[in-house]
Amino acid sequence: MTRVAVRCKTPLSTGSTGHLIARLLGTLFSIAFLCSPTPATSLQYKLVPLDQGSAAITFTGPIVPGDFHRFGMFLDSAPKDVNLKAIFIDSGGGNLSEASKLAELLSKIRPLVIIPSGSQCTSACFLLFAAAGQRAVAPDALIGVHSASDNGHEDIDSMAMTTLFAREAARYGVPASIIGKLVQTEPDRVTWLDPTDLAAMHVQIIDTNAPSVGPALSPSPSNEGDQRKNSWIQIYSRALLSEAVSLGNLFKPKFTNIGVFRCDNGWYALVLGPYDANSAVETRDRLVNSGDIPKDSLVTQGANFQQPAWNGDESTGDTSSSSTSSVAVEAAAEFFRSSSRSDREATSFLDRVYPAQLLYYGKRSSKAYVMAEKRAFLDRWPKRAYAVRPGSVSTSCDPRNNLCTVSGIVDWRVSSLERNVISTGSAKFQLTFSMGAELTLLSEWSEVITRHAGP
Repeated sequence: MTRVAVRCKTPLSTGSTGHLIARLLGTLFSIAFLCSPTPATSLQYKLVPLDQGSAAITFTGPIVPGDFHRFGMFLDSAPKDVNLKAIFIDSGGGNLSEASKLAELLSKIRPLVIIPSGSQCTSACFLLFAAAGQRAVAPDALIGVHSASDNGHEDIDSMAMTTLFAREAARYGVPASIIGKLVQTEPDRVTWLDPTDLAAMHVQIIDTNAPSVGPALSPSPSNEGDQRKNSWIQIYSRALLSEAVSLGNLFKPKFTNIGVFRCDNGWYALVLGPYDANSAVETRDRLVNSGDIPKDSLVTQGANFQQPAWNGDESTGDTSSSSTSSVAVEAAAEFFRSSSRSDREATSFLDRVYPAQLLYYGKRSSKAYVMAEKRAFLDRWPKRAYAVRPGSVSTSCDPRNNLCTVSGIVDWRVSSLERNVISTGSAKFQLTFSMGAELTLLSEWSEVITRHAGP
């Protein structure tokens, strides 16, 4: 990694930290903090100038291999000798090895790390939070931990990674009670840190004067029982309304209570609800276990929701060609993300996007045939990880016929513990989507570029 020239402020007292956070939040939210023009397939870095040579950095998106190197390049491209006042993070985690390298760097520069309203720091991201010199969170921000996994599965190797994860967290001063939660929580679940945990880590809770929950997406409650329905299940968060609505259309056939809220950080939350608090947790666990929603879906009381942006009925959002292209890219990314998850999540996604007939590797095939092929592949390769190669994606959209084709390169790693075999490689892919009210995958094709197999 290249040399980093970043100057950090001397650690601040609690009072001065609170004043600094208030100023930082005002500056960052005024420029639509965390908004990104394209869907994130890796950790995205942004330098936000403040005043008198000082700045903050935002980290958003999943942590993937290469992020540490990209962060070094990002810092080298920044103005030299910048006075770094804070790092704002919104990440659901990702590659533990990469997070460990980023955390090691943060432990040396000791910045103030803030998890702002409507954001989370979960899984491998927790190491970055633990390594901070000072820590602060918004009242509705989420800090989550669980044990390590190999593409969602727990085996001997991932258990060893959990041990290393726990030791590294302890090295950064994480209390034993929280490390216990990290180790004991299964990889496909998340334990959210409570106020007692945050206090034990000396985390400051930010008073952001967040707006109250926006109007419900469903009709206003009319009786006392309904008044308790103040919780939502957030299944996605996207920078663009069109992206959130596109994902919503994928889920709409199964859920009548789906909608999108605009959040106070400028992003859009795709949610189910509202529910009462207990039902929200029970429903979230049931839907995650059935594979109907992503496993990192979370329950929120919507403190950062400003107003409804889509209620699941009418078409909403930017319909320009650039927006349509962005939605198609997001759909392709979700195609590969879902393929990296559990069998139930993968098949549930495919069941939503496949029409009755599609072009499958150049042949007109029935949905039933393609689903059978996919299930056979999932059985053969229980552990799967796919990542669209950054910079490889291109789109070609036909506005007259409402079609978009996404092409690119995907890198993969699949394995079978039972057969003691691993396969890695890369492939060219081409996916064609119908961009109607309910987004569907009309054509699927790929061709292997490189492949390596071994025990």
